[in-house]
Order: sequence, then structure tokens, then C-alpha cells
Amino acid sequence: MATMAKIREMSPWALGGIAVLFIGFMVMSDANPSSWQGSQDPRTMEVGSVNGESIYLYEFNLMVENAASNMQQQAIQQGREPNVEYPRLRQQIWDQLVRSKLLKQTAEELGVSVTDKEVADLLFYQPPQVLRQMFSDTNGVFDQNMYQTVMRNPRSLMTGERNMPAAQYEQLENFLLQVEDQYREQLLEDKVRTAVGAMNTGAPDSYLQYQYAANQGNAEVEYLVLRAASIPDSEVEVTDDEIKAYIDAHAGQFQQKASRKLKYVALPDTPSESDSAAAKKKEKRLQEAIANAVTMNDKAAAFDRYLREYYGSNSEYTNVENVDAQRKPYLMSLQVNEVIGPVFLPDGSYFFKLSDRREAEKPMASASHILLKFTEDNKDSVRKNAESLMDRIRNGEDFAALATEYSEDPSVKTNRGDMGYFERERMVPEFSDAVFGAETGDLVGPVESQFGFHIIKVQGFAKEELRWSEIQIKPLVSRRTLTNTNRRARLFRERIVKEGLTFDSVASQMGLSPRETGLIFPNQPALGSHALASFAQNGELGDVCEPIEVDGYGRIVAEIVEIRKEGVKPFEEAKQTAQARVMINKKLDIAMQRLESIASAVQAAPSLTEYVVTDSLIQTGALTVKNNGSVPGLGQDFMFTAVAFDAELNQLVGPRRGERMAFFLRVRSRNVPGPDQFAAKRDSLNKAFSETQARQAYFAWFTHVRDNADIVDNRAQHFPNE
Repeated sequence: MATMAKIREMSPWALGGIAVLFIGFMVMSDANPSSWQGSQDPRTMEVGSVNGESIYLYEFNLMVENAASNMQQQAIQQGREPNVEYPRLRQQIWDQLVRSKLLKQTAEELGVSVTDKEVADLLFYQPPQVLRQMFSDTNGVFDQNMYQTVMRNPRSLMTGERNMPAAQYEQLENFLLQVEDQYREQLLEDKVRTAVGAMNTGAPDSYLQYQYAANQGNAEVEYLVLRAASIPDSEVEVTDDEIKAYIDAHAGQFQQKASRKLKYVALPDTPSESDSAAAKKKEKRLQEAIANAVTMNDKAAAFDRYLREYYGSNSEYTNVENVDAQRKPYLMSLQVNEVIGPVFLPDGSYFFKLSDRREAEKPMASASHILLKFTEDNKDSVRKNAESLMDRIRNGEDFAALATEYSEDPSVKTNRGDMGYFERERMVPEFSDAVFGAETGDLVGPVESQFGFHIIKVQGFAKEELRWSEIQIKPLVSRRTLTNTNRRARLFRERIVKEGLTFDSVASQMGLSPRETGLIFPNQPALGSHALASFAQNGELGDVCEPIEVDGYGRIVAEIVEIRKEGVKPFEEAKQTAQARVMINKKLDIAMQRLESIASAVQAAPSLTEYVVTDSLIQTGALTVKNNGSVPGLGQDFMFTAVAFDAELNQLVGPRRGERMAFFLRVRSRNVPGPDQFAAKRDSLNKAFSETQARQAYFAWFTHVRDNADIVDNRAQHFPNE
């Protein structure tokens, strides 16, 4: 009975609050009214198309307003200002519609379909969370029998004891249709993903064995290296003819898509003096109301009265270490129910009320660590090294300095071992148990985990959570200010178009700074604006657009200053990359000549590490490498590591020309997994490879489908300020 009462008591707004999208009324106030004039039926007007399949403006706006209504109701329920960023929302709906139509079209090409029974079975036996909530009692227990009864005959809700009002039932029915559509698309995507993944037949054993050996094997080598980067640029001359020849020979590396470029000025929508004065008046009004209240509770009550009027917000319980750094000192200074303000922060003035403090449900800890990795062969010696480091720390050596020198955690380069604050679940159990079982200031370890041995210094704990309310007051741009900005933007354009002045000269006269966009490609926004991108793609060289409102910029006036066709990049743009590659090749020529000149002396040396180096640019030493192209301390060079795993043991190899260096090397030992070790891992390796390839294949395939689709985007005609 509790479940049925809950369903009966749900208002239409409550149903809308839990729906992702629900059917509502189309609000046209934010669209361009001119697009609705004339005799054309709005339901047949297109906002775009995908491979010739229309996206109707009616359909598009309906989805936008459904989502907007849902967002507004959620904001009201959460005590937030019910603002909707329509440009961003319209972009999300557009992407959703394009993706949906591409998915259906490509599914038809692949012969993939979803039956009504498949959708019904999924909905019947695996209801989404929003429906589970509707059919759960006050204790949160899902009534599966009632749910399935209603799903078999939804109209039973309108009869007998249930007696749901017709309007409420209609809204529920529409919502269920939306859920069915979402499930149908989910099933369709799963089937397409499977079909595309099935095209991937896995990897040959030779490839899997190579990858396994590359990850698990290692080689101990001694080397003599002359890196190309060590040779001064002054020793190399690269001519434009050589660069052009390289570009011609490697044209595939310097391809560009068709694109446009704009020069633009931005006239920001900044508050005027009167706008700022209005905000100050609101701030003063609230400040006086709080000041005139006598007791702390009275001040809290005054704050609460203005919370809704000024669209303030309420926070959830937040650990003190996760509270915004600008708010934290003010909130920490307050007693429960105490109010403070105005507090001046970069984005406006604030009033805060601390609603509650409590012990954290999930305490956080702060710690630093030193990680020492080990293998089964050297585990004992690494443990002794860890214990030795702990003794040095106890004797007063700086933890951060030792972490920087010895820790094998890659993040040590930036954090010097300091891991900041974290919840218990974020770390592996061994690490978390050690930290949360210690006290502030304790040195703990060595702690063994899957990553190695940890030496841990516990810095502190955050065991308190805060809940608060806040009111932000900042100047809002008035309609009068917007009108003046728009008038100035139109004047800018008129002086270019009607008076024949240049873009730069008008910008200089009006005190504006012209800038250029990057390359703008088809079906991509310009400065986040599809209206601006539409102008760029459809205009001619030298065209100047009408003022376009762009979020974050204000009013934009732009001129098309470059039109590029598909093909090889212009020489000036490709020059820098090509020049660097030609220079590396020439430096490698020099490096090879120098190593060849000392080849006999190198061959006579008992080892490469004992060779007496007379050239300051040559490096010698010994190291351990994997067959992955990474040469520790020397950089990336796949030729070096490939030779290390191919050369005979103890045989001098070189000089060889690598990708970034010329080198001699001698392999002293090599540990490569044998066929038996690979055979034991083959099935799991093949499964992991196939799953990864299937995911990547689907993503790459769908990206290719979208990039090659004929997508017509007419949104700029209907929403000119986006």
C-alpha cells in the first residue's frame, strides 16, 4: 500500500523531476521569431539533416524544452536559481539527435535491428532507476510484482483503488514511451558495437607473444651513444629547398582538411555603472537586514528570507578539505547558524550561513610516501633499502628530498611524494589501513602492496564535514547595457561595409583589439558558436558578419581572412615541422660519421663503459631496457631497444643509426619469457586484446561514420546568437 500511495501522490512536477526527458509544451521565445513566419508548417521546417534525413525544428525545440523544464524543476527542488544555458543545451540535444540518426542509419546498413519484444523484455525485467524509485515504498524497497503488473496493463492505474488522474497518467505514459525509446537505442548501439567488434578477429600469436615479451622481458646493455639533440644547431644548415623536398617526399604527413580562418573583435557584455549600482543596492539591502537583526537566530532568519529571492544555494555535507579554498576560511570561522557577509571574492560578493557541522562519514587523510618497487628476485634487498631510508628520515633527513631522489612513483616529479588528502577507498587497502590506523606525524612502513614497498609519513586527518547556504551578489548586465553594446557592434561593421574602411583601422579607432581564430573546420563551432562557424563556412573571403552574440565573448564582429582547401599544408605552416625532421636527419648523419671514425678504438676497448671518451657529446654507460622504444635517461628510440632484443649476447653492435641517436651497444644479458610462459597467458592476453580492439574499433568506426556523413546544420538561421 505504501508504494501505491507514493505513486498516487506524485504530482506532474514530481514525475518531471525524475525523468531525463519528458513530454511538455514547446516554448518558442528563445528561437528566432522570423523562422516561424510565412505559410510553412512549423512541423516540416528543418533545423538540419543527417545524410538527407531531416531533423525538424519542431522535434528539436520540443526536446530542448523538455530537457530545460526538467533542469529548471530540479534546480527549484535543490534551492538553486533555475537558469538554463540554452546554447549549451541546444548543442547537447543536437549532438544527441545527430548521433541517434547516424546510429539508426548505420544499423540498417549492417542489417542490425531491435524488436519490440527485446525492448519490452529489457524494460520488464531491468527497469531503470527512475522507475524503480516510483515503485518503491517509503523504505526504498522495490515492489517488483506491482511494477510488472502495471507494465502489463498501465491503464490499470486509472481504475479501482489506484484511480490516477488522467492528466497524471498521460504524463506517466509519455515518460514510459521516452524510456522505451532510450532502451531501444541502447540495445541498438549494443548490437552495432557487437557487429563492429566481430570484424576484429583477434591478434596472431606472433603479435601477442611479441607484446608479452616486450612488457615482461628486459635486457641489460652497455652503450656508447651520440644523440642528435646533443649536436648544436650551428653545425647544421637546412635550406628551404631541402625542406620543400622533404615535404614533397612525405606529403602524407602534411595533409590538411578544408578550413577557414576569421579575424574578429569582441565587445563584451560588461555591467555598466548603473548595473553595478543595482547590485550594490541589493547587497546593502541584505546587509542591513542582517545587521538590524538582534540575535544570531534572527540574523539566520533574515538570511533565509533572502535566500530564495536572491536565488541563493544550499550545499550538501562536504568534507572540510573539499571545501573551495576561497570559502573555507570564512566557513570554518562560523558557528552553526551564524551568518557572515558581505565577503568579497573574485566573482562577486557573498553572504554565508553555516547550517551544520558533523563528524565526517568518510574521513580523509593526508600523507606523503616513498615507493620502492621490487621483484621476487630482489624483494629482500629492496625491503632493506626501505628500512635504511626510514632510519635516515628518523635521523632528521628531509622526507620530500629523499622522496624526490628515491621514490619510483611517477608523480614524485611534481608532488615530491605529497599525496594530498584522500578518502580510504581511493588507495589500495594495505596503504589505507596503514595510514588510517596511524596518528598525525607517524612514520609507517615499509608497507607492502601490489605496487611495491611504501614508506609513509602521515600528515594529518580531516574528520569534519560542513553544510552551508550562500547568496552571491554580482552586477548583472541590464537590457539597456546590452542594447548599447549591440549598437556599438553594428557601428563597427557599418564603418567597414558602408564606409570602406579596413577591419584593423576601425578596431584602432574604436579602441578594440582584433584577434584571429585558429583554423575552423566544417561541423565544428568557432569560439564555441555555431552561428559564427556557419558564417565562416558559407561566406566569401573578406565578408564581415553581422554582430553575433557568443557566450563568454559578448558581441563578435568577424571577417573571413583565409580560406583553405583540402590538400597539403602551405609551406610556411609545414616548414617548422619539416625543418626539425630534416635537421634531425642531418645531425644523425654527423653522429654516424663521428662514431664511424672511432669504431676501431671502440672495438678494441674491453667494454663500452671502459672506453675513454674524448668527444664531450658522446655518452657511455649501462642500463636495463624493455623492447618498447624507451631508453632510460636517453629518450625514445625504437631502433635502440629493437637491437637490444635482437643482437647476440656479448657481441658489439654498431655503429647503428637510430631514430634519435647513433649508437654502439653490447647486450650483457637478456630475460625474455619463453614459449611455455606465453602459452600459459595466451588466452587471457588474446581476450584482453580482443576486448580492447573491439572498443577502439567501434569508436574509430563511428568517428569515421560521423566525419564522412553529410551533416547539414541550419541552427544559425533559427538561433542567430549562438
